[in-house]
Amino acid sequence: MNTLSGQFEISFKGKKYKCHLSMNAFRLVCEAEALTITQMDEWIKRDPIAAVPRLIYYGMVNALHYAGDTDTVLPNFNQFAAHMFEDENTIAEYATLISVAMGGEEPVEPSEAEDLGNAKKTKTQ
Repeated sequence: MNTLSGQFEISFKGKKYKCHLSMNAFRLVCEAEALTITQMDEWIKRDPIAAVPRLIYYGMVNALHYAGDTDTVLPNFNQFAAHMFEDENTIAEYATLISVAMGGEEPVEPSEAEDLGNAKKTKTQ
């Protein structure tokens, strides 16, 4: 898949799902989170522990819409997020893919992904 256009695959419980982080995916996130597109960047910086799984999930929703797929059923968002946060490497990989899809010239640094993992641990303790 073309990661530079925001298209990639997500593995969840042994199954592959397409993810398409386009402007429509960002629109879906904005509607769900009551954000404007100009507020999204600040939201991601302010609350990455909420933003990263939400962006990936709505990228998965968008990929289904884009393909006209009305048959595939996605996992429940909270179940998806719970599994995603089990692996710090997965978080770092998804954060990098989001950064590239949003036009970032440089991917998220590993230390930033580590900070996200630490935030996750702090919030759940």
